Amino acid sequence: MIAKPYAVVRSVLIGAPRQRVHEMVADLSAWVLWSPWEGRDHTLLRRLSHPPTGAGAWFEWEGNFTAGQGRVEILQVSDDSVSLDVQWRRPVVSEQQMEFRLDEDGEGTRVTWTTHGEISGAFRLVAYLVPMSRIHGPTFTRGLARLKAVCER
Repeated sequence: MIAKPYAVVRSVLIGAPRQRVHEMVADLSAWVLWSPWEGRDHTLLRRLSHPPTGAGAWFEWEGNFTAGQGRVEILQVSDDSVSLDVQWRRPVVSEQQMEFRLDEDGEGTRVTWTTHGEISGAFRLVAYLVPMSRIHGPTFTRGLARLKAVCER
C-alpha cells in the first residue's frame, strides 16, 4: 500500500516575548508544563537526554494505551523555530516531523505548530474515515492553549 502524505497546522497568538515561548518549546524538560499529552497517564515513565536542549536532545515515554510509547528528538533549533522528529511505537507505529514557528507579532508571539508525515499500513483506513486534522488538531489546539497559559503567567 502506498503511503499517503498529510500535514496538520494550528496557530495561536501568545502575549509573551518570543524568547519566553522559545524556552518552553526548545527545552524538552519544560514540556511537562504544557504538553497536550501530559496527564493522560499518571504512571507514565519518562526518560530525558542531558542536556534536554539543542539538536540531538530527546525525550522518551512509555505509558498506558492512551499515552502510548515513543520518542521525540530535536533536529534543529533557531531563534524562530524548533524542528523535531517524533517516533510512535504504541498504540501505532508511525513517524512524523513537527515544527514550531515563533514569529514576533505586535501583541506577542505567533506560534504555529505543524506536523507532517505519511500514513501507511492499516492506519490508512483510520485516516480515511477520520482526517488527520481531526486526530491531531484538537490535541495541538489543547497544547497551544496550555503553552499560552504557561508563557503568559
